[in-house]
Amino acid sequence: MTFEATRRVPKPHHNFVPEYQMSGIPFVTTHVFPAAANAATLKANIENYKIEFPTVTRWILFNSHNDGLGKVGVRIYFNVDAAKTAYDVAQDEHYYLLDLEEQTERFELKCKYVYVVPMEVNKAAQVAIAAGLTSVPSEDFPDQTKLNGFLGVED
Repeated sequence: MTFEATRRVPKPHHNFVPEYQMSGIPFVTTHVFPAAANAATLKANIENYKIEFPTVTRWILFNSHNDGLGKVGVRIYFNVDAAKTAYDVAQDEHYYLLDLEEQTERFELKCKYVYVVPMEVNKAAQVAIAAGLTSVPSEDFPDQTKLNGFLGVED
């Protein structure tokens, strides 16, 4: 095959349908998300609540664990600005609520990161995350913001 012929092969991107028709590459992590004393502490340390995927997801599911040490359920966010509102009752509305010892269905979602925040201040949370990954590089997927067309993830 010549160089000219290989240039015509499309590079996988987040709208490349074959990437989502195949089985996902497995990704699994169990993570303890730390307790935050208040909303200000959460905002200052928001990166402690972020899980980044090595490539764009094809699907994702969450399982909230109870290890007997006072863990709580979580709020799952797909945007940093929404995650920063986690303990602000007036603004906090763009999350998926996962109670303790519950598991979500498999969400057919493409994303490159999520934020997982304990439901209550001063409480930690433990969550297992399983995802099927595509081979689409994360840097080729837009940030999950309203400005990039992701409605329903932030105000």
